[in-house]
Amino acid sequence: MHAASPNGPRYDPDMSSAERSSIENGIWMCRSHGTFIDSDHTEYSAATLRLWKGQAEERAYQDLMHLRKVKSPGNRTLVAFGLELIAFCRWKSVQDRVWKFEIDSFLKGDAARLRAYVTDFSSLGDEVKFIVVESQGDAREIQGPVRLESADSGDLIAVVNVSKRFEATDPNTAGSDLALAEDGDLIVENGDLRVVSGMEAAIQHLTTATATVYGSWWGDRMMGSFASEYYHGHRSDLPLLGRLFKMEFIRLSLIPTSPERGKADSIPTLHFINRIERVAIASADLHDHKIEAEITLEWGNGEKDTRVVPIWIDDL
Repeated sequence: MHAASPNGPRYDPDMSSAERSSIENGIWMCRSHGTFIDSDHTEYSAATLRLWKGQAEERAYQDLMHLRKVKSPGNRTLVAFGLELIAFCRWKSVQDRVWKFEIDSFLKGDAARLRAYVTDFSSLGDEVKFIVVESQGDAREIQGPVRLESADSGDLIAVVNVSKRFEATDPNTAGSDLALAEDGDLIVENGDLRVVSGMEAAIQHLTTATATVYGSWWGDRMMGSFASEYYHGHRSDLPLLGRLFKMEFIRLSLIPTSPERGKADSIPTLHFINRIERVAIASADLHDHKIEAEITLEWGNGEKDTRVVPIWIDDL
């Protein structure tokens, strides 16, 4: 999954030589599919390939043991369909830009709401026509109606036609903003307000992007974040909370907020992030209405970064 060469696909500089050559880092494919995935490695993350490997091993085990109803929860990824549906899913297939997922269970919403989403899709606003996939660190606008099929197990299969991926911008060109102190107040230096720009502004945006509760700002009801909702609903399960925060950062970095997405100025809030790889929460404790999250990401210029980011949490 992670290349042995620094110039290879999905190379991870933090891995040791032993880790790169271990069986855990290997995935066996035919020549054509191996070439296909490595030639387009920005499309297929290492986390997604691990899921596919686990699913293939699970199917082989079930074939041997005749235990087809046994499924490992570790081979699931969170998938969001718009703003009101989040499900634990298993990848079924990828062909061109058609993604298929078998839905195992719902974390937000239910099967009835998903069917309504599919049935009403053509009349829905553009702001809910998107999909977020945790394992990929990816989010796409949905092109055309979502289809539902039935799996042999009786579970639903969602078939989604997705758009091309948004091309992230260089964080060094992220513009300027007023600098904020840890308590959220403006910083005054030499009698004037301090300004941050470029990478410093991009880093600050990681915090400010979650500061507004989705739908609460009168100027644009489509701006804001669900971070506070996720915190209050899942703070007792820190691993799950980290996964949900990851989903939110993925959405904010790849899905435009404007309902008029065809316009040139229609870009995601965190448009300078290429991929969110991991979000970890060590403690649910709040300090000045903020929780600390360790975020591993890839900036739009290709640089990898891991840093602790304070996330604003509203009382709701």
